[in-house]
Amino acid sequence: MFAPQPEPSESSKVTRLSSQSQTDLDQLRRDNEHLETENRQLQEELNALRKQQLEQIQRSKLANTGSLAAGLAHEINNPICFIHGNLIHAQQYASLLLEIVEAYGDRLPVPDPALAAMLDEVDIEFIREDFPRLMASMREGSKRIRGVVSSLRTFANLDAAHLKKVDLHRNLDSALRLLNHRLLDLGQCSSSMEINVVRHYRELPPVECYPGLINQVFSNVVNNAIDAIYRRFGLLDGESQESLEHGPLDIQSFEKSPKEAAMAALSGGQLELETRWNQEENWVEVTVRDDGDGIAEDNRDRIFDPFFTTKPVGQGIGLGLTETRQVIVEHHRGQIELDTTPARGTALTLKIPVNYRPDFVV
Repeated sequence: MFAPQPEPSESSKVTRLSSQSQTDLDQLRRDNEHLETENRQLQEELNALRKQQLEQIQRSKLANTGSLAAGLAHEINNPICFIHGNLIHAQQYASLLLEIVEAYGDRLPVPDPALAAMLDEVDIEFIREDFPRLMASMREGSKRIRGVVSSLRTFANLDAAHLKKVDLHRNLDSALRLLNHRLLDLGQCSSSMEINVVRHYRELPPVECYPGLINQVFSNVVNNAIDAIYRRFGLLDGESQESLEHGPLDIQSFEKSPKEAAMAALSGGQLELETRWNQEENWVEVTVRDDGDGIAEDNRDRIFDPFFTTKPVGQGIGLGLTETRQVIVEHHRGQIELDTTPARGTALTLKIPVNYRPDFVV
């Protein structure tokens, strides 16, 4: 018969259990590290997919916008050049006709009754005085249309896919001109209710960049600044605008009409554009400053996130500042600085290297 085996001691049981627990803990730790590694890889892949999606949206939007702007510029340019070029000849012909009428008046001081009645009805003296002003206003109108066409061409920039040295002041002015209708929208209530634009342009060197992308950035930033001014005065959405124009405003202590109250409030709407060349760092700084509603503290760290927006539904999809960061920081290796105070305004500064630096590490 076999001798009975001695029972394991309590200490050996504890040692064995402790060893097994340590093995289990080591396995759990390895599993956890493996899961964390997989999570990081999945997060990196997700970020890469998001970046790729945003770049695709940006390229598609830029291509569509550029093609549309280029087509509009071409279609408008031909007839306006025809009109502008012929205004000079029209003025010469009309002046000659008026001189002939005046010569006839000198030689026929007493016209027959039918001609006298016609001259009284036409009021030839008024025509003679008003015609130069009429032609001047037509010339000014055609010049403004040609300016818009030039801005469309600059914005479209068919060489957008290539690096090019550009004058950023021209690109800024192009964005402003194309958004001019929004600067004047407040004038629906009064001509004095315009957003005042102040330029502080300093001498800049030509900047090597992708012009189409930079144009889109300027358009996004200026448009956001205008939105901020609108929000400050409650004019961003259609309902606010309708109440301003057709309904009473709940403005305590105001005995004025809604339009007069809004005029008083809007007298400070201002958009500033400032440029400077930092020669030490060799980059150009473009600051867009507004006196709008500012950015709330809770949103400061989210404004560059894809699809994040504080605008009403249908008025923004949250890609403007995301695209801005992508173009300035990732494409051109520049920097963005934000200075904002809620209810007082925002200043966004874009720092763009003068020479394109694809391999520069920010």
